[in-house]
Amino acid sequence: MCSPGQSAKGQQTTDTCSFATDMLKLQQNFSLKIFGGCCGTNNTHIRETARRLKRTI
Repeated sequence: MCSPGQSAKGQQTTDTCSFATDMLKLQQNFSLKIFGGCCGTNNTHIRETARRLKRTI
C-alpha cells in the first residue's frame, strides 16, 4: 500500500512506492543486503520495501 512521504517538519518527501521501487532497483543492480532511509522516510517506507523484496526472493 503506497502512501505519501512526509518529513518530521511536515514537508512532502518521496512516497513509499517510489522509495520501494528505487530500493528494489538498487538491490537488483548492486545486490544490496541492508536498506535504510533518511530524513523524510519512516517505517511505512521500509515496510513497503520489505513487502516487495519478499516477492523477489
